[in-house]
Amino acid sequence: MCAWSLAGLDLSDISLEMARQRLAGRIAAGTAEVVKGDAMALTWEDGRFSVVASMNCVKFVPEPLQAVREMYRVLRPGGRAFLTVTPQAKAAVGTGKAPAGPPASPKCTLIAALGCVCGR
Repeated sequence: MCAWSLAGLDLSDISLEMARQRLAGRIAAGTAEVVKGDAMALTWEDGRFSVVASMNCVKFVPEPLQAVREMYRVLRPGGRAFLTVTPQAKAAVGTGKAPAGPPASPKCTLIAALGCVCGR
């Protein structure tokens, strides 16, 4: 049987605390982890996850291509990566600056990853 685990990464202490509160039950059960880190240097080993997602945060990463490389590195062969970028954010990708609009955390490099961990 396959057990799904969830791993989240962010540089923002506020975002991390919110994630820990939302995932408290899963963290306690050992099916989730939330760590402080940088999307351009993920802490997980190669091929760890079957799915990796970045939800509208690539616009804050100084080197988006490096973040995408890291997402690919931690994916298993045949894994899937999902990136969301709002139309407003497209102009900011690669600049390290947020688009005009509501204030956003310049440290936001949230990467959520799901891994099907079998036999571990």
